[in-house]
Amino acid sequence: MHLHALNHIRVPAGLSLLLLLVYFPLILQVAPDEYLATTGQENDVYLARYLLICATLFLISGLIYAVRLRRGIPEPGPLLAPTNEEETVEQPSAPWRIGAGVTLALSGVAFLIVAAALVVGLLTTGISP
Repeated sequence: MHLHALNHIRVPAGLSLLLLLVYFPLILQVAPDEYLATTGQENDVYLARYLLICATLFLISGLIYAVRLRRGIPEPGPLLAPTNEEETVEQPSAPWRIGAGVTLALSGVAFLIVAAALVVGLLTTGISP
């Protein structure tokens, strides 16, 4: 069993970088007075929302990786060797299963923290159309 953990970091990091490139003036609060004069809205919420989105992307990727480790499903390779019906599928070793369980548990805790931060953020800033 060979899982590519780097891909589970590469994808959310790339998406986070893309979001930063697109929204960097709002995230870094470049010219907040002009933004307020133009739109009538404050731009102080974008950094928190960006960090929340990034945390969620990494959390989802970590959950997917943990589930794949737990199930022992390898990433698809260029060519998978055919298996005989008599062959048994090798189960992951104990450290991998323990690591996957710990990762799932920590991901669950991180999900609850992100959800709580989202609810608190929405309650403190208010939901405005």
